[in-house]
Amino acid sequence: MASFRQIKKRLLDNKNPLPTPEQIEPKTLEGTEDNTFEYEEARYMLNLIAKSDFKGQDVQVVYNIALKLQTLIKEMNIQ
Repeated sequence: MASFRQIKKRLLDNKNPLPTPEQIEPKTLEGTEDNTFEYEEARYMLNLIAKSDFKGQDVQVVYNIALKLQTLIKEMNIQ
């Protein structure tokens, strides 16, 4: 792994620029066929969020995620 100094030098020299997002291939988990939440996983994540403390800047993001998890749990419970 490159050190901070090496990365800084590379960026300042601009001889070997970092790749753009378009040049980076997305990585997937090998062997993972189903990456959807199971009912118990969604409940676990929601409980984990409820027990955690978040900084002010994170509250809105966490709220939106928790709302999506609640909706997902309700949909799974209905089916």
